[in-house]
Amino acid sequence: MVKRFLGASIAVKADNFDAAVNKYSAVFGLEPTFVDEAMFAFPGLKGASFRMGDSTINLLTGSADTAVAKFCERRGEGVFLLVCEVDDVAPHMKRAAMHGVRLTTEEPLAFRGGLAAYAHPKSMHGVQWEFFSWDRGLT
Repeated sequence: MVKRFLGASIAVKADNFDAAVNKYSAVFGLEPTFVDEAMFAFPGLKGASFRMGDSTINLLTGSADTAVAKFCERRGEGVFLLVCEVDDVAPHMKRAAMHGVRLTTEEPLAFRGGLAAYAHPKSMHGVQWEFFSWDRGLT
C-alpha cells in the first residue's frame, strides 16, 4: 500500500547542474543537500535535494550512460520521476504488474537508502514512478 508521496526528481543536463542548484536555491530560499552517489539505486548519478515540508525536490544529473542523461538527450530537462513510499516494495510490484504496469526490474533494487522499483513511463501514462521503502538495515 502507498504510504505517502515523497517527491519529484528533475533531470538536469550535467553542464547545467550547478546553475540549476543555484537557481532552485535562490528561487525557493532553500539550501540544497547534496546526495551521495551510494544513495542512488543506479550508479553514475549526482543529485541535490531540496526539502519542502514532507516532500523533496531532487535535481539529478548523470554520466552519459545513465537513464537521466538519456532522458535529457531525448526530451530535454524536466520532471524525470515521481516517488512514493510503499509499505513493502515486492508486494507493490506484484500489485502494479497485475494492473498492467511494466516494471524496469523483476526484483526490488537494494541500495543504501532502502529498496526501490521503477514503473516504466510507457505503462503509467508517460510518468516514471519509483516505489520506495526504507530499509534501515542497509544504511
